[in-house]
Amino acid sequence: MGFLASLVDHFTRPAWAGFFQAGQYGAFIKAVQAELARRGLSYPVNGPAGVVVLPPDPPEREPGYWGLTNLAQNCAQIPESEWPALIREHFDRMERIGSRGEYLDSLAANWEEARTLLKVRIYPADLAHLEATVSHEPAPGLRAVLVYDFPDSTATVYPDHTSGWKIPENDLFRIALQNVEAEEEPEATPFDLPGGAKIQVLHGPSFFAASRILSLERYVSTDSPFGALVGVPTRHSLLYYPIQGLEVVPVIQAFLPLLDRLCDEGPGSITNQLYWWRYGHLNHLPSRIEGRQIHFSPPESFVSECLNRLKEPETS
Repeated sequence: MGFLASLVDHFTRPAWAGFFQAGQYGAFIKAVQAELARRGLSYPVNGPAGVVVLPPDPPEREPGYWGLTNLAQNCAQIPESEWPALIREHFDRMERIGSRGEYLDSLAANWEEARTLLKVRIYPADLAHLEATVSHEPAPGLRAVLVYDFPDSTATVYPDHTSGWKIPENDLFRIALQNVEAEEEPEATPFDLPGGAKIQVLHGPSFFAASRILSLERYVSTDSPFGALVGVPTRHSLLYYPIQGLEVVPVIQAFLPLLDRLCDEGPGSITNQLYWWRYGHLNHLPSRIEGRQIHFSPPESFVSECLNRLKEPETS
């Protein structure tokens, strides 16, 4: 790619596609459009928003969307020659989900079948259209959403389904989380941060690995007075560090860039933000990264109830 074309690509590439190399964003959009045309679908692709816009069905409803971010992140990790097959498989899956409409509607009247499919999935809180879902915000930046889990996809549970079950919403989320916990446990791996500290990483192919942030007491003792640092950069990963002493300060400095990189790479990006888990509650530890500079702005509670009470690590 020439310098001018590379420059144009850089300035036209939207923020959500920042992981693409020069020229790849335009190639990806063209590949998506080609696959839609191959299927005879005239759905417009909104590149800046990262979505395929679906016609409203029925007409009085708002248009629907197929998100492209996860597909793009997967494409960015393989050679461009393999993109058409991956994109074709992705839209096969999207169309299968759409064809399940009648079955999904039947679940509204069949609680016993529905309860076996329920799970809770973590999404970024600013994802479009989550306000119409059965969901809650466990911490700023995170949205816990009730979904049906099928072998090849998930589907959102909407309030018109839950209203027919006559089950309190808290109980629905409790059952959904139990179904997540009944899955095969994600692989637990210690990871060495720069400086020698080890964080714990839970990672696996399940879309619900990050959902285990809602049951972190399974991994970190609730007796700890200082709790743990935790992050969910993607749907496939949960990273945590039990806090013991002031060595947590350099841990934070190394943890934040790692979360930022993993979230950027995806797939299934959720957030690059860090959280403080203590006594079963999640607290947001706001941060932003600008180049090589890390701006960390913890709430006063983290400073007074954690940092100011910690001791210097012992040296041998």
